[in-house]
Amino acid sequence: LQYNEKIDIWSAICTIIELILKTPLFPAHNETELVCKINDLLGTPVIDEYKETFIYKKYFELDTKYNLPFYDSPLNNKYKYIEPFKQMSATKLDAYYLFKLFNNVLEYDLKKRYNASECLQSPLFLKYILKFTSKPSF
Repeated sequence: LQYNEKIDIWSAICTIIELILKTPLFPAHNETELVCKINDLLGTPVIDEYKETFIYKKYFELDTKYNLPFYDSPLNNKYKYIEPFKQMSATKLDAYYLFKLFNNVLEYDLKKRYNASECLQSPLFLKYILKFTSKPSF
């Protein structure tokens, strides 16, 4: 797929989630495993542009040697992270905002994926940015 600066947002949210959960979000040793892990979480992209990509042709065309699972309907396993987020030592509201951010950034469709401005408008970011950027009281 074409990509833009939103790929960095994707990477950043993955890193944040990994730091919070203390485990890799997509543990993989190679590209094949990574594609499987991402598709297990998000499903196989159904947007038409994806069918023209190298990754799609390599892993999902009928004559491929990889024979990866293809999900005909949009699959969304991101909801399995709701409970771990609730288990954190954060408020339920912060866990909700974290999941909402996670859900809107880990999105195949670039038109739907949050950009930096949308992420920064999250109450979660606003709360912590304001907390850490305010002047210390000595």
